[in-house]
Amino acid sequence: MQKTVTMSQVARRAGVSRSAVSAAFSDRATTTVLSPTTHQQILKAAAELGYSPNILSRSFIKQKSFLIGMLGREAFFLFALNTIKGIEDVLETTDYSLLTYYHGSWAGDQAKHLQKCLSRRVDGMIIVGAPEPSDGPNRQLIDRLRHSGMPIVQLYGRIFNDVPVVMMDDEQAGYLATRHLLDLGHRRIAHVTDSGYRDDLLPGTEGEAFRRCAGYVRAMQEVNLEPTIFTFERPELPTGNSNDYTEICAAPAKQLLAADERFTGVTTFNDYATIGLIHNLTAMGVNVPNDMSIVGYDNAEAGILMRPALTTIRPKLFELGRTAGELIVRMLEGKTVDDVVLTPELIVRGSTAAPRKS
Repeated sequence: MQKTVTMSQVARRAGVSRSAVSAAFSDRATTTVLSPTTHQQILKAAAELGYSPNILSRSFIKQKSFLIGMLGREAFFLFALNTIKGIEDVLETTDYSLLTYYHGSWAGDQAKHLQKCLSRRVDGMIIVGAPEPSDGPNRQLIDRLRHSGMPIVQLYGRIFNDVPVVMMDDEQAGYLATRHLLDLGHRRIAHVTDSGYRDDLLPGTEGEAFRRCAGYVRAMQEVNLEPTIFTFERPELPTGNSNDYTEICAAPAKQLLAADERFTGVTTFNDYATIGLIHNLTAMGVNVPNDMSIVGYDNAEAGILMRPALTTIRPKLFELGRTAGELIVRMLEGKTVDDVVLTPELIVRGSTAAPRKS
């Protein structure tokens, strides 16, 4: 069994004091000042011996856990991997590790995992907030933590006031999708979204849907066209499976075809709604994109694999994670940070084309 290399052994190999080795691996200013030559000498000795700082010892000395808590929610599952990769890409250059919790979609679920996270004495938190009213179970706690100085960053959307957020510009996403269809020559363009897209009771429930719809409306109004919005219902089933978009999107598909003048373009809330729409429209004899062009959002793998492959708006998930990681590290260093809103990217594939001339 390989023995643990100690700081004293590194000091002997480098020909310096133990305090010099401690200073070389400290993330804060110390009373021991090292020349660049001595610092490199210590690092070389540590590498030769296979030494790495003992996080548990440093945690005890500094009274820190070196843990960043991350709270996700059910809707985050599909997109978690690339975002977490982005966060880890930042944290791997530090002594901090990510402690991740997943919960359901609501504030009560989040409250339980928030307490678990705090019981591990995390040094900071990255939160994908669950929708809750102004008197919800997490708001007062988050506010107390913020005032106590704990660094907290929100991801994807704002739930908690005065907590910095890293999110995509969803309004611009809706605008880019609609602008793409307009540039192709479409004028009869509808938007299909969740029926809760104007949820005022629980702000944040469908905040992304609200903002993407607003982008669609803005693009249509810019060219003096009338916006048309069709919605679908997502029933909460006992099994929790409320995302069968083939069934969910049957109603808006019928509405699209029932109009006096058929729509030739559609933007949607997300790629899965797009896939559900295409399934229903194809069954009713509509060819995508020859009869109707459709743009989604998410750049989901399912949309890439289907035929036609989906034209979509790509959220920059890795960049979201990296930015959140950078913000939390800066806050841990005592620095002030601001909200960051990233611009999504249009990915043109096979589900859109110029409208057929009548």
